[in-house]
Parts: sequence; C-alpha cells; structure tokens
Amino acid sequence: MGVSGTDVSDLMALVKNNHLQVACTRVFEITHGLKRGEGLRGETVEHPNVYSSISREMEKAKSEAQGVTGPKPTEGGQEMVID
Repeated sequence: MGVSGTDVSDLMALVKNNHLQVACTRVFEITHGLKRGEGLRGETVEHPNVYSSISREMEKAKSEAQGVTGPKPTEGGQEMVID
C-alpha cells in the first residue's frame, strides 16, 4: 500500500500541529490497509517498538493465512545466523 497525495497532506498537517503520535498511527493504518481510527488495535502509536511488534504480528498472521512459512533452521537443527 502506498501513501497518496491526500494522505501526505493530512499527515503533514498533523505533524505541523505537533500531533506526531497521531501521524505515526495514521501511517501505520495506511501502510497496513486499515481504516482511519483502527490504529494499533484501536490505539495510537506510543512507542516505535510497539509499532514494529504489531506490524510483525500482522505480517506473520497474513503469511500464515496464505500458507507462507518463515525461514527454516539450518541443517542439524541449529538456529539460522544472520550477520
């Protein structure tokens, strides 16, 4: 999902009026295909970690619903190492 010109104007108005948490919540809604006011389970973004955590949960649920699985462990059952 992309951010439309109208959305950008709305977001900039929120930022200019120092409503940063509301603007961040709106970005979350737009990029996750949610309706205005649905936010993060109906709440506003209070911390970036919450934004990230709920976003990952939503993507995982979406992937599982589509039958897509995540990375598999390496041979021998050891955890995958990412540098």
